Amino acid sequence: KNTLTKELCQADATTCQKATTHVTVSGVVRDSLGHALPGVSVEVLGTEFKTTADKAGKYILTFDTQSPSVLRLQASSPKYMIGVKKINIVDTIRASDNKQEFTQNFTLTTPFETVTIDTANQTISGKNTEKTPNGFSIVTPYTKYLIPFDAIVKGKTPYKGKVTAMVFEFDRKSG
Repeated sequence: KNTLTKELCQADATTCQKATTHVTVSGVVRDSLGHALPGVSVEVLGTEFKTTADKAGKYILTFDTQSPSVLRLQASSPKYMIGVKKINIVDTIRASDNKQEFTQNFTLTTPFETVTIDTANQTISGKNTEKTPNGFSIVTPYTKYLIPFDAIVKGKTPYKGKVTAMVFEFDRKSG
């Protein structure tokens, strides 16, 4: 799509000017307790548009994009569950203004536990973890998780290397 759009814009710049819109997306990234999360990466997936939340958890992205289109905005950090939001860009050819503004706030959840699994050496590290004869075990106050040795794959092939796994558990109080 990007290659075709680029070729179209080179062939007829006026069409591309009418089919693009100026987009501003801003918001705040917080944890489940409402505290600001500075340093969280916020990006438009599949593009080079990205920024980092400031010390108050605020972010702003400003860019030009094709319209109409559907974009996915992602907030991520190695310490929190990833959040994704959808943004619908309206058709600016028929719109009266080619500027579009969105407010997208994120609430990211802290994992109950973060563990490291090394599938090559069949080891696991983290609180309440162990290697069993059949796989890796992670125990929480609510559940015992068993991850078989061959469950972590890359495509159809068992993955050999280290992965970081986040365990999330929700109850009625935590939501």
